[in-house]
Amino acid sequence: MTVYLTQENPRFNVLKATKYGQLESLTTTDDQIYTSASRVVAKIKRGLKTFGDDDWLLLLGDPAVIGVCFALAAERNGGRVNILKWDKFEKAYYPISVRLKSGIADLET
Repeated sequence: MTVYLTQENPRFNVLKATKYGQLESLTTTDDQIYTSASRVVAKIKRGLKTFGDDDWLLLLGDPAVIGVCFALAAERNGGRVNILKWDKFEKAYYPISVRLKSGIADLET
């Protein structure tokens, strides 16, 4: 099980996410999708090459990077993507499973 961080962010402590798997960053804070989109997308594709049902996305950073990561993870895994949602009041991550079917998203929490 792997938790893929969409973008490194040193301001956030993400250690609680290790409950769901080993942390792996897909992009760094220096990766800018608007200046080198093809390079960043290729890097994300390489990072998600083994993404599967037991893996998670932790959505951090640039919204464009988050969108690309989600789309590529869904494409890689037949429309199934697990994400971790931070609850600032409980100070914990909550798992959410998204299943895309014919343009309709089903959520499981």
